[in-house]
Amino acid sequence: MMDINIGGEAKLTGKVAATEDWNDYTTVKAGALRISKAGKLTLIIKPLSKPGQGVMNLRQVKLVPHDG
Repeated sequence: MMDINIGGEAKLTGKVAATEDWNDYTTVKAGALRISKAGKLTLIIKPLSKPGQGVMNLRQVKLVPHDG
């Protein structure tokens, strides 16, 4: 599990997906956040547990606009 926080106001909890090894990546959709501030914000991804040798090998974070 991991906490995802943007700008200190928007937060959600997501699940870390297991892969075969450190060079194997998978896509995880963590959910939707509403960001009310404009400008530069800090994104923090914090592990909540360490189930094996490592927590995760994070390759990319993709933020996309949400209609609605």
